[in-house]
Amino acid sequence: MNELVKYEIDGRVKRLKAKQQNEVTELKESNLEELKSFNNEWKERFRQLQEQENILRKNMKDKHNVERSELKQNVAQSLPKLTPELLNLTEMRKKMLKAKRFKEAECINSKVKELKEKLYSDWLKKQKERLDSLGVNLISKQELELRGLNIRIESVMEDQKKLKRKELETLLNKHQNSLRDLETKHNMEQQECNKAINKCNFV
Repeated sequence: MNELVKYEIDGRVKRLKAKQQNEVTELKESNLEELKSFNNEWKERFRQLQEQENILRKNMKDKHNVERSELKQNVAQSLPKLTPELLNLTEMRKKMLKAKRFKEAECINSKVKELKEKLYSDWLKKQKERLDSLGVNLISKQELELRGLNIRIESVMEDQKKLKRKELETLLNKHQNSLRDLETKHNMEQQECNKAINKCNFV
């Protein structure tokens, strides 16, 4: 083989190697960029999920606060009803005052005051018991709602994590296949180059 042919063959081999190395580098860089883009996209997805989760939790917390406030207001607004005895005594007192029987009116007034104090005392006790009972029921209901929300949030998050793993596996398989395809292409090019070299050597 003369020097010119050898020079041409060496040049062809070097150019092929350089081209193939460049293609491998470009493919790996492209795959890396695609992987970065994938990770950034999923990072944004999880950020949005976290944002939605925070909104859901805040809305539920606000709802529960309103329910507790309304419960207290509703209980507080229900004033005690005067007993028939109290109503009768109040009416008698008015009549006594109108008749200017002040001493008798004063006695009735003391009795009214005593009965009212007992009425309000009993009422406050019952209101507290009622509020405690309703409060326990409300807290139980709210805890169930919060637990349900947590389960739904965790379920959505777990589904998204599974989807990410599946998509990542698909992406990595795609990258491996693209590298294998390129390697096959390079082997075929190498074989063609070797055939050409052998022909030159034969000549």
